[in-house]
Amino acid sequence: MAKLAALHNLFPALREFVKMGKSVWGTCAGLIFLANKATGQKEGGQELIGGLDCTVHRNYFGSQHSLL
Repeated sequence: MAKLAALHNLFPALREFVKMGKSVWGTCAGLIFLANKATGQKEGGQELIGGLDCTVHRNYFGSQHSLL
């Protein structure tokens, strides 16, 4: 998702949408994408949209864990 968003220059519009207080929903990869911070990422990590006041710990596969 992050690669596609970067490729099509969608990050500014997505961040603005979230900043405007619009409703968003994210589970699994979407939770990571919306988190303000992610830990445990592969080297280089991934760009995040932010807006969800949590830190997500990546485990590279399976479920992700949100740390409020």
